[in-house]
Amino acid sequence: MTETLRVGIFNTNTLYWEDRKYTTDGSVVNLYQGWAEHFAGIDLCSPTVHDGQQGKVDVPADLNVVELRQWWNPWTLRSVELPVLLFDVWSTFRDYHRTWDFVVVPTTNVFGQTVYAVASAFDVPVLVYLRGRVENETVSGHAGIQRLVADVWVRYLDWAVDAVVRDNAILTAGDELKREYEELAGSIESIVPSLIDAEEIVDPGSRTYPGPNEALRLLYLGRLVEYKRVDDLLDALTELECCSRRYELEVVGEGPYRESLERRAQSLGVEDRVTFVGHVDHDEVYDAYDRADVYVLPSRTEGSPKTIPEAMARGCPILATAVGNVPTLLDGDAGLVYEPGDVACLTAALRRLGTDEERWLTLSNAGIERARTFTTESQVAAIRRLLAEMYPGLG
Repeated sequence: MTETLRVGIFNTNTLYWEDRKYTTDGSVVNLYQGWAEHFAGIDLCSPTVHDGQQGKVDVPADLNVVELRQWWNPWTLRSVELPVLLFDVWSTFRDYHRTWDFVVVPTTNVFGQTVYAVASAFDVPVLVYLRGRVENETVSGHAGIQRLVADVWVRYLDWAVDAVVRDNAILTAGDELKREYEELAGSIESIVPSLIDAEEIVDPGSRTYPGPNEALRLLYLGRLVEYKRVDDLLDALTELECCSRRYELEVVGEGPYRESLERRAQSLGVEDRVTFVGHVDHDEVYDAYDRADVYVLPSRTEGSPKTIPEAMARGCPILATAVGNVPTLLDGDAGLVYEPGDVACLTAALRRLGTDEERWLTLSNAGIERARTFTTESQVAAIRRLLAEMYPGLG
């Protein structure tokens, strides 16, 4: 069905044009690239700049880029820049709507709401793609009057998203969002938005448990922001000092909370066991999983983190909070979970993984097998079901 369809995807991540190619900091383009081989064509409609800045991810050539003007400030986008956005989106639909069989629309921001409204005006079928809740980035890092404004803004967005979801075809990034919106949606499906290349998946039994005189190497990989609760890992390290096995932590990533975490490591006296690596390129990510013995995700809230499928693909046992789509990703036996903020439980789980080789090997091999289920084909099958139910005339 989808092989005959052309789709317009409206993407919020900025694209950078330099040296006759597009790049971006949003890895979601890898997801769209996986879809591309199952459609007649994909037009990627994104804000674009031509200032020489390079992104971390190349935009595949099989995604036809439709440039929108870049907005410069998320606060002014909600006011003075909104007419510019509306004009660009309207012009894009005017030029392309006859070639699109449907469009994919994000909805947790003004950009998505604008696209949805214009799509309705041009009578173009819509598939709403919910990738997560907006309050994580909107509220985090603000204080005082800005925090109050952000709180009001989140309440508005909740109302706006409900209005867009109602009676529409909804694709969610994980089962938690699916459960939240299934009573409102006309039709709803869940996907795991992280794809794993088969060549990145190691063979079962290829990972080796560290010897009794070796450190158990822990890894956190992600943004360094408050709600990720990386400080819980530092607290756990202090509790593990009395163990016969040494525990070391590698923190990979950047963010506004890094300096605070470095100061906390020093105040707790664990700085000699913590390494802050900073940002690494995508082609170095798997090297970090290969160095680690346990991947830990202590976050207070998550959608469907791509780091979990990546870690499983490398046979790195996972210890994560039971939030968002994490339990679904782990599928019960491919990792351990605990409640956010429960440092005692986190510490106990790490202590067990540092002493129970059999349990460690079981998690490693189960994760490898689970990683094999994250395929493009399963995602496209979900899209086919949505389109068939909501728009049976397509294809």
